[in-house]
Amino acid sequence: MISVLYAAMVSLAVCLVGTPLAIRVFRNAGYGQLIRDDGPTSHHTKRGTPTMGGTVIITATLVGYLCAHLFSLRGFTASALLVLGLMTGLGIVGFLDDFIKIRRNRSLGLTSGAKLVGQLVVGTAFAIRFFRNRGYGQLIRDDGPTSHHTKRGTPTMGGTVIIAATVIGYLVAHGVFLLGFTASGLLVLGLMAGLGAVGFVDDFIKIRKQRSLGLTATAKFGGQAVVALGFGVLATHFLNGHHLAPASTHLSFVRDYGLDFGAVLFVIFAYLMVTATSNGVNLTDGLDGLASGASCMVFGAYVIIAFWQFGNNCVNIDPVTNCYNVRDPLDLAIISASAMGACFGFLWWNASPARIFMGDTGSLALGGALAGLAMTTHTELLLVVLGGLYVVETS
Repeated sequence: MISVLYAAMVSLAVCLVGTPLAIRVFRNAGYGQLIRDDGPTSHHTKRGTPTMGGTVIITATLVGYLCAHLFSLRGFTASALLVLGLMTGLGIVGFLDDFIKIRRNRSLGLTSGAKLVGQLVVGTAFAIRFFRNRGYGQLIRDDGPTSHHTKRGTPTMGGTVIIAATVIGYLVAHGVFLLGFTASGLLVLGLMAGLGAVGFVDDFIKIRKQRSLGLTATAKFGGQAVVALGFGVLATHFLNGHHLAPASTHLSFVRDYGLDFGAVLFVIFAYLMVTATSNGVNLTDGLDGLASGASCMVFGAYVIIAFWQFGNNCVNIDPVTNCYNVRDPLDLAIISASAMGACFGFLWWNASPARIFMGDTGSLALGGALAGLAMTTHTELLLVVLGGLYVVETS
């Protein structure tokens, strides 16, 4: 208890003494806050106020922690070092963002993509250490290839990082640009998270029971069916003012064809799409970095597709020719970009030799997101081409 109070007192003292010094140093160096001219007038008085004060907070926290341990003569713990490492790592990303703003004299530092990738690299490193300390390692069957035995114990369930990063990227983009949430976007994220939950249960059972089999095939397909059928039913509802639903009951390549499944058959088609794509990505996740790298490129393609549909949407074009009847293309582009950034950041640690595996948590979630994007952008058959690697691996 005394060491806790000691840490708090030292950190408080460092902040009280160090902040005025930091203000003087940053002011002399010209590290002042930039305020946009089109912002509120009341904010203009803050222009030039020293920024990057977070360096003092991080330093005070580290000094307080170290002094408390020296005072109590206790050893460092893995949990505490992980938290401090995560704090410092994200602080470095923020420092680069602030420094670029100051050096280039603008209100934009790192691009949203660069910031997201930086956060992912730090977050994935934290996840690797956390899963390793908890013993959440990959199980390798003894009758498998000898070369695979070296992967035994590598942290798995890294898909939790991909899902969290995608959701955070989506929320941050909406918060920064003050965009409203859409039915299409929430359905795709719900499909991704739902299948990720099925994969998480499968991975968790493998780890807890120390075996290569998690959920039974019936239970896994049952979980996928519940999520996929729920998506299929909801995707044909939520009509907007232009009578467009998140998904169309017509078969499509880059636009809808004449073949109309109808509401009931579309739900079955959605189930087949989701299970085929999620299991295809799952089977592809056999070599280090293969599934995450391939998914990064497919999501990148959907960024372009969805943004092109946004620029050529039938709602915005007059006369209505050579356009796309997609409900929420811009929101789908944001989700695609978030997932692409998540896969790219994860690939940093998943490339050979892999430091972490996405597990079924990640592979089922990525497959679900791709299937959801294909149906909401009306490009179901195009996904077979874009995801050709998944098709080859499955066959």
